[in-house]
Amino acid sequence: MILRAASMTMGIYAITPMKNMPAVIFSIIIGTAIGLIIHFGDIIRKGSIWMQQSMNKVMPSSQSKVGEEEFTSKFVTILVLFCASGTGIYG
Repeated sequence: MILRAASMTMGIYAITPMKNMPAVIFSIIIGTAIGLIIHFGDIIRKGSIWMQQSMNKVMPSSQSKVGEEEFTSKFVTILVLFCASGTGIYG
């Protein structure tokens, strides 16, 4: 909870002096449109399934088998947390 508040505070502090806010909003809209057109979510899902299969070949584990949907969910969470979070972009 504290890290969320700190991340939001840093983001608000960085946005307030920004003079080119329309350009930022426009780029978010364009990026979202491009992602929807090329089905970027499906590409990430297929990549996570491929990664899971590759990891199972290299390190076979008979103890715990994680389903594709659970692995994809965790993979996307980690990807967003470390690659596209507010603190990742700010840092």
